[in-house]
Amino acid sequence: MTASAGSIESHDPSNNNDSTAAEDTPLLPSHSAAPPVKHFSTRDSFFLLVSIQIGSGIFTSPSQVDVNTPSPAVALLIWLAGGLLAWTGATAFAELGAMLPSSGGMVEYLRFCYGDLTAGLMALSWILLVKPTASAILAILCVESLVSGFKHTGEGNLVWEKPAAIGVLWLFTLLNCTSTRFVKRMSEVFALFKFFTVAVIMLSGLSMIFYHVFWYDEGGKYGRTTDWYSRNWFKTRPGDTDWSSINTWSLLGHLSAALYGSLFAYSGWDNANFLAAEMKDPGRSLPISINAAMFTVITCFQVANISYYILLPWEVVSSSDAVAVVAMRFTFGKAASIIIGFLIAASCAGALNGNIITYGRMSVAAAGRGYVPAWFYAENGLVARLLQPCINVCGKPFRQAKNSGSFSERFAGNCLAQECHSNSPKPATKDSHRWIALTSGSLVATIFVIVGNFRTLVTFMGLVDMTFFFLPVLAVIILRYRDAAIKRPYKPSVLFSATFCVVCAIVVARSVVFEPFQALIFLVLLFLGAIWYKMRA
Repeated sequence: MTASAGSIESHDPSNNNDSTAAEDTPLLPSHSAAPPVKHFSTRDSFFLLVSIQIGSGIFTSPSQVDVNTPSPAVALLIWLAGGLLAWTGATAFAELGAMLPSSGGMVEYLRFCYGDLTAGLMALSWILLVKPTASAILAILCVESLVSGFKHTGEGNLVWEKPAAIGVLWLFTLLNCTSTRFVKRMSEVFALFKFFTVAVIMLSGLSMIFYHVFWYDEGGKYGRTTDWYSRNWFKTRPGDTDWSSINTWSLLGHLSAALYGSLFAYSGWDNANFLAAEMKDPGRSLPISINAAMFTVITCFQVANISYYILLPWEVVSSSDAVAVVAMRFTFGKAASIIIGFLIAASCAGALNGNIITYGRMSVAAAGRGYVPAWFYAENGLVARLLQPCINVCGKPFRQAKNSGSFSERFAGNCLAQECHSNSPKPATKDSHRWIALTSGSLVATIFVIVGNFRTLVTFMGLVDMTFFFLPVLAVIILRYRDAAIKRPYKPSVLFSATFCVVCAIVVARSVVFEPFQALIFLVLLFLGAIWYKMRA
């Protein structure tokens, strides 16, 4: 198993006498003779990444960063450090995606470098935990943001918010089952909403500066706060934490928590790699889209956080998770908070849409490798039977198998491209296989919406995220020496990967020390997954 994962002789282009064919021979071969249809351009993947990253984090995480830092200046440095760390990871993923284009993304990278067991555990964790949890969080935040502008400060959640979140989740699931082209265009529209939302926050901050310079009044009647120009941005603020007497270990814990908050906002930087096999010229398009998206997102996040400190009293920034809504209400009144709440809800919807897009691609690749239990994807499994009445009602009959081979092989073997991109009048996105992949994840996400706690789920998801992000970035360093002959269309400095691995290891270690119970749950899940995988093999 290890030898097959690390070996590339069977895929070596030099073994083929046809130089043209050799140049196009993939290191990660498809299970089907039909290649994936090239849907996505550089622009598509750029908008997808921006749409996913500028989701809920920039509008909810500032409070977590602020409460764990001694001053606004340090908080802004943490946001910059988190962005640069995410960029180093994205750079490593761009190298992997250009070198090994595959719709499986991280699953295929781990399999190629470490073998099936590691890739299987990662795929199982991502498909059954991380991606559905992310969808649940985004659906909840979409509804909460929409109604937050109407609620009074400190008012709790309404009874119908979770049912509404489930409705939003399934709406975007059904849209993704309907048309790939349509959801791509939705990503672009939602990205524009996100840019507009950040622009509104930025212009609000600039308007405060403009008013102060040209119509200065001591009371701050228009801006309602004078902290941003009357207090030192670098000076330690009074608060719940006594920063002057805190020891180094505790300070590291607080800064790690703040960094984790910023990394949650930047999460999603790896998602373009799931589309690599469907991109036009991934060796060129993937690095361009990733680097352009990361620069754009870091800039937007810095401007937005500076604006928060201009619009709000500094003590208020850490007191509410809905920082943007509070800032608009504090400065311009309730009407402005309702408008910004709607824009933030659209941003969360865009991130949810992007998460569902990439979930389908990853599920297809993982099922083809046998990394997912049969009930999750088999045509006679539990999920398919639950979906059968819905599919019949919607007019999309479930296709029974007419050819030999297991369903998982056909499911991951680009059967969508084989059956529906040839002479079939039905578009590929209406194929019943896509229904199974996407709706299975949404069923799991629905459970998380019902029983989930936001902070607990985010912390647990972050631990899993950083653990498995560490491994493929480490693989970049390993492959540079183990398989140096592999053609690399994009080859950044290995220092980027090394930096990410060091910081990521520190963050994971910190999470294990400060959250041992959640770490234990994760280890138990890995153990049970390994047992299932060995029994299945």
